[in-house]
Amino acid sequence: MSFSTGGPLVQRPGVAGSAAPIDSGLMWIGVALQARAVGLYGTEYLPKPEAVQPVNPNAIYRNSSGPVSEIPEAAVVESVWD
Repeated sequence: MSFSTGGPLVQRPGVAGSAAPIDSGLMWIGVALQARAVGLYGTEYLPKPEAVQPVNPNAIYRNSSGPVSEIPEAAVVESVWD
C-alpha cells in the first residue's frame, strides 16, 4: 500500500534528489466544512506540524518524527476506518 499527502512533489532547495509535498490546502477546506479528514505530517518537511494543523474536531492527525512515509500504514488505515 502507498499513500500520498495529496500535494504535488517539488524539489527542495539545496537538497539534490529530494522532493517534498506542498500543502494543497485540502485540509483547510475540510476545516471550513468540518469534514472528516486524516492529516499526515512529517517533521522532515515541517518541523512543527502542530503549528499548522487546522482545528477540526472531525479530523485525525498522524505525525512522524521524520518523513511522512514513516507513519505506519496500519495507523493510516485505522484513521480512515475509525
